[in-house]
Amino acid sequence: MRELLKGARIAVKTCMGVRRGESVLVVTDPPRLKIAEALIKAARAAGAEATLICMQTLSRHGEEPPEVVASAMRAADVVLAPTTYSLTHTQARHQACRAGARIATMPMITEAMMRRGAMLANYREVDRWTKKVAAFLSRASEVEVNSPAGTELSFSLKGREAYFDTGIFHRPGDFGNLPAGEAFIAPIEGTA
Repeated sequence: MRELLKGARIAVKTCMGVRRGESVLVVTDPPRLKIAEALIKAARAAGAEATLICMQTLSRHGEEPPEVVASAMRAADVVLAPTTYSLTHTQARHQACRAGARIATMPMITEAMMRRGAMLANYREVDRWTKKVAAFLSRASEVEVNSPAGTELSFSLKGREAYFDTGIFHRPGDFGNLPAGEAFIAPIEGTA
């Protein structure tokens, strides 16, 4: 577990901004239990009251967790969810955010990502660069994609706003994925 702790500390302190006395819930499933245990250890080291729930592995992304898990999510200050399938697009996550929880879903995260991968990133830099890319996308009005193989695609972004997932979730209701670093925008329908 020791080799997972650096990534766990980054998730807890840098990404979630966990403070002494906060309640931290870690929701996991059996394949990701070692990662969850490292997150619990990091949360307790930060002075949080940390609880671990290991549920049965769900069958798909967006499947609702059991009600006992959803209820615990609503009661927590911070939720970290290293699970096989994502809880991002669930009512449980939505309701917990409305109740003020800061949530990081961590679908498909691996021990390698925690030891030497994306969870060791400098998330303050990830935050800065992701916001820059999102601002660039928001200013764009037209996209053109060409390749030597003959691909020619263009579409409009005019008036669209880009969104970002920086990995920094410090305000009540904040949520996103870890690892993070994503800026995204949708084209105007029918313009491709």
